[in-house]
Order: sequence, then structure tokens, then C-alpha cells
Amino acid sequence: TNQLFTADGHAYLKMPASTMWSAGFIPKQASVEKPTSLATNGFVEITSDKYVVSTNLAVFQNKVQVTETEDQQPKGGMTCSLLTVKFIGTNQLENMLAETNVVIEQRESDTTNQFVAARAFYTASNNIMELTGSPVWSAGLRQGKADLLLVNLQKNTLDARSNAWMRLPASELGQSL
Repeated sequence: TNQLFTADGHAYLKMPASTMWSAGFIPKQASVEKPTSLATNGFVEITSDKYVVSTNLAVFQNKVQVTETEDQQPKGGMTCSLLTVKFIGTNQLENMLAETNVVIEQRESDTTNQFVAARAFYTASNNIMELTGSPVWSAGLRQGKADLLLVNLQKNTLDARSNAWMRLPASELGQSL
């Protein structure tokens, strides 16, 4: 009657990726590959020690593991200790907050892209993910850090603010990015 669902102990939830998000966890490299088909055959699977789902809110606690799949193959993932997801309307994502030991990872062919932070906050209305708490990033041999990382998932951009540092392979210096 109160539209509340609780799973306690080895909690598992699977839903179509289009229900939660369509941009994925990490910006994709520009490519000429076929368009993503997450809307039809992509899923998000979440495991945790416990979760509570209500009308417009889902909270996942302890050992949270999120896996995004397409055609039953892993496309990306995230681990954290606490994940809070807010929805508006009919299961439309409003925002998502991952806290404590956040690791977001995506594998593309032979490259692994990764973000590590204490906190990741994603806002669906502008497709911006804000990483704080000593955030670092890596994309293959490239890596960097800053006090604040802002990732625009729609535009595939990364903005490193305050005390920014970056390392690139020497072969990439002077080349057009």
C-alpha cells in the first residue's frame, strides 16, 4: 500500500537500460561503428547487500555493483558503497549519487576508461557527471586528476578544475586531439 519494496541480503535488480539512462557510464570515443542499441537490448543489473525502491527513489547499500550490458556483453560498470537514484515521471532518471570508493569503468576494444572518486553525482537534465573527493581518470595510457572533474556525457567532454594534472604518451604531444 505504501509502494515500497525492500530487498535485504544478496539483493539483485535488473532493468532495461532505457529505463535508467541511455548515455552509459562513461563518454564513448567517437566512432563510425553502428549506433548503440541500449534502448532495445541493453540492461542495467545492480547487486548490493540491500536496496529499497519506492515510487521515485531507489537506494542501494553496501557492496553496490552496477553492470551495464548490451547483447548480454558487459559495456560498463560501477562500484560504490551507496547509490541513490531519483526518478521523475514514469521511471525517468532525474539524478544519481554514488558515494564512497566510487569506481566507474568502461572497456572499449582494447582500452579501459576509468573514473575513481569519493563521490559521483549525475544530473540527467544536462547529462553532467560531477566527480569529487580526489577524482582521477584514465583512458588507456592517458591519465589525470583534479579537485573537480565534470564529465558531459552527451558532448563527450571532460573539464578538470583546480589543481588539474594530466599525463599523455609523448607520441600524442603536438598531434590534433
